[in-house]
Amino acid sequence: MKKDILKVDGMTCVACSNTVEKYVKKQKGVTDASVNLILGTINVTYDDTLTRNDIAKFIEKSGYKYGGIFNQNKDIVKHEKSLKDIKLFGILLIIILYLSMGSMIGLPGIHNMKLLGTITFIFSIIYIYYGRDLLRVGFKSLIIREPNMDSLVFVGVFANFIYSFINLIFLYTGKNNMNIYFESICTIIYFVKLGELIEERGRESAVSAIKELVTMTPSKAHKVKKDKIEEVSIDEIKKGDTLCVKKGERFAVDGIITKGTSHADNSFVTGESMPVKIEKGSKVLASSINLDDYVEYKAENIGPNSTISEIVHMVMDSSNNKTEIEKKSDIVSSYFTKIVLLVSVISLVISLIVTKNINASLTHFVSVLVVACPCALGLASPLALLNANNLCLKNKILVRNNTPLIEASKVNVAIFDKTGTLTKGKIRIYKINNYSNISKENILEIISSLEHLSQHPLARVFDEYKYIKVKEYKSHS
Repeated sequence: MKKDILKVDGMTCVACSNTVEKYVKKQKGVTDASVNLILGTINVTYDDTLTRNDIAKFIEKSGYKYGGIFNQNKDIVKHEKSLKDIKLFGILLIIILYLSMGSMIGLPGIHNMKLLGTITFIFSIIYIYYGRDLLRVGFKSLIIREPNMDSLVFVGVFANFIYSFINLIFLYTGKNNMNIYFESICTIIYFVKLGELIEERGRESAVSAIKELVTMTPSKAHKVKKDKIEEVSIDEIKKGDTLCVKKGERFAVDGIITKGTSHADNSFVTGESMPVKIEKGSKVLASSINLDDYVEYKAENIGPNSTISEIVHMVMDSSNNKTEIEKKSDIVSSYFTKIVLLVSVISLVISLIVTKNINASLTHFVSVLVVACPCALGLASPLALLNANNLCLKNKILVRNNTPLIEASKVNVAIFDKTGTLTKGKIRIYKINNYSNISKENILEIISSLEHLSQHPLARVFDEYKYIKVKEYKSHS
């Protein structure tokens, strides 16, 4: 069995990820497939009858682009959509809606229907080009019989455009009372694009938090080779190599101290603000900070086996483990498109039977699709759990899966086993008991003046206070 994490470009919503996941999973030879919408990846397990190129073809056939093998150190980047397009097309939409419907509420507008139809037709072409990625994916999703929100958009836009275009031709031939809905095409595409932007902003905050974890580990390290110290890439480090780290630098890999004594800040993993003393034989974690003196250490866990890498994997995997609410949302979303298409067809048939008017019947058909598209957008936007996970990451709370977030809503009382658990991650002076005649300010000034020259981690508490220059200072360990 083989297992790969591959990049998938073009996914913008839950419905998109469901389409890719279902299509790839049902292919012969694929054991399992799980899409991570936040990172834009698919985790695929498949047997030896398939190659990575075969999986890439499955992704392409589902309507999305294959982006290669996922590398957590390089591919966790932000790809924010520009607000310029949203603003520009938002202004154009206001103009279109004003021209189309302003006269209905007594505003001055264009009363020549041929001219109005032509103008809105031109605008619809512009918006169709703007939303060409949505329409392409929607069409492919219909072809592989895995319809999603984009499929609904495609059918609505396509039916609307054909219907309105035919009526525009009839209008030019002299027929009156022709219904033209080119402005609806512009409205559908714009609001779906706006929904994509909102969802992407939610996902990008999670990506930023994961990126912060990844970049904690330095890309370079200092390797001790005989009597020389040379700078090497972290990829060049091998287990057993002797590395060194100076004051204020981060440890590049997990290891064991072989020379020197210092203190390390491990708060990013443990949450404890108190620095840990390290000496010969002590274990150190990748990305922890050396606070005091020069030390040497032997490399143990490297790259994907390091503590920080395991944490990153845990955070990424948490978004793959779906809760019952998310699973139910996926099921509803998968049936929603099919139900809307079915209702639209039924509406068309009933209207034909009752009115025997193809023009009115097609109006009903298009109207159902037009109204349903924004509803599909709302249904495919379960951002509540995503935002909760983002908030946890920002506050250095690592969630293994989303189930605890659901259960947390039922908690009324929290009990902690020790006071040290509840900290802000930074040492500070809590209270001063002054039994002398000296003022509190003078006491702080004297202590700060002495501690300012100390290398001990606790001395950093006094850095924010006023101090005076000390002429003679000697440290005793």
